[in-house]
Amino acid sequence: MATLVVGSGAQAQIVYSNDFETTTGGFSNGALVSHATTANPLGPTSKFLGLFSDNTVTQLTLTGLTPGSVYDLTLDLLIKGSWDGNSATVGPDVWRVKAGGSTLVDTTFSNVAGSNQSFSRNGYIGGPGNFAPGTDASVVNNDLGVFSHYAIYKFDKIALPQIEFTPATSSLVITFEGANLQGVPDESWAIDNVTVAGRGSAIPEPGTLALVGLGALALLRRRK
Repeated sequence: MATLVVGSGAQAQIVYSNDFETTTGGFSNGALVSHATTANPLGPTSKFLGLFSDNTVTQLTLTGLTPGSVYDLTLDLLIKGSWDGNSATVGPDVWRVKAGGSTLVDTTFSNVAGSNQSFSRNGYIGGPGNFAPGTDASVVNNDLGVFSHYAIYKFDKIALPQIEFTPATSSLVITFEGANLQGVPDESWAIDNVTVAGRGSAIPEPGTLALVGLGALALLRRRK
């Protein structure tokens, strides 16, 4: 189910939410695909938006945002197949998230023994040389053969990394993409349970803060 809520107020507010069980609403590309949500491929399933692979882009267009407010993006990410992480010979296998012109996530994943990745559940690890084992961040990791490998990662507010952005205008396009991948069925990805929520009040512009400060100073002087 997809939900798009537009409104105002200082309290945190969900502006988009979709579990992809019935619709791809709001996204520019992709289909609903069923996949296991546990280490047992024959166990419980959920529908994801996918499957995507090399240089495949899907975009979410948000409207009714409050410029200057901070928004949090949470989602589940399915990494499927023989992703090779930071391998110098068959990698790096990259996944990115962008908000407008800003890159929020630019990292690698690995489902293959011996190939490290630059994503860690306990904190976003960026830059060359900072690697984490391929299973470090996985909530689910399945090893039934290289093309059947999959891991599901949760980008949420409980543990790092947290994905946040501050729009300059009332509308914004969120872009999800993979790069350097072999294509379906070898290396692919999908997303689920996407939510965008505002934290509340907008961040005042520096000029506004200065005016508030001057006003407060004038008030104090009048009270003396």
